[in-house]
Amino acid sequence: MFKKNQKTTLVLSGGGALGFVHFGVLKSLEQKQIKISEVIGTSFGAIAAAFLAIGHTCKEIDTVIEELHYLKLLKINIFSGNSLIEQTKIRKFLQEKFGDITLNQTKIEIKIIATNIETGKIKVFDKNSKTKLIDAICASISIPAIFKPYQIEDKVYVDGFLCSNLPFEFSSNKKIIAIDVITQKFVENFKYKYIPQIIEKSVNITILNQTNHKLEINKNKQLQRIEIDVENYKAYDFHKWKELIEIGEKEFDLKFKE
Repeated sequence: MFKKNQKTTLVLSGGGALGFVHFGVLKSLEQKQIKISEVIGTSFGAIAAAFLAIGHTCKEIDTVIEELHYLKLLKINIFSGNSLIEQTKIRKFLQEKFGDITLNQTKIEIKIIATNIETGKIKVFDKNSKTKLIDAICASISIPAIFKPYQIEDKVYVDGFLCSNLPFEFSSNKKIIAIDVITQKFVENFKYKYIPQIIEKSVNITILNQTNHKLEINKNKQLQRIEIDVENYKAYDFHKWKELIEIGEKEFDLKFKE
């Protein structure tokens, strides 16, 4: 499907805990010795993208992956008045792993997607930005009504999924591998009964339609969207991270066409 010796962009979608599949994909890519020259991530995909961008091998990632288990990192504060969850612990974790590295200092070029809550416009943090990696990630994962909006300088940001959950359109290369967890099968099999589930499914429908529209107008024949089957999981299944990583690796091995 791809021409040899072309630079490759890896795109990692948002999806909450479902994003753990991205680490499985990274394992498969490493085993296949597929070199990535650019990585783009939204929301949880931005976290996985950052580890790849700073040059971490899968063995190195394995040593810290348990710390990414959100149930250990999140500080629940439902009475804050601003959000359900504070980012204190997750930001501390990111600081320990990425330090003060900026987006123009990574080993692999990285782009992180967020949404400017004031203008409603997409924000692409890239190598032209002097933004710290941890700040770009915190902006990208700030799910509205779950996390407090994240401020960088005089701008305020929320989760990138609002504008582009699978941001392949920002690739600098024609050869693109796009990993997606919000798929038609996932949406159709999403069970709902109570209001929170209805809201979550509605968000997933919006994301799916957003992605499908972009795919319809896409003219790049070298874009390979790989849909990871996670229909039996939810975005809050952080305790199932091991299963999700295994699924990511197996599904990528099965569906990727070189």
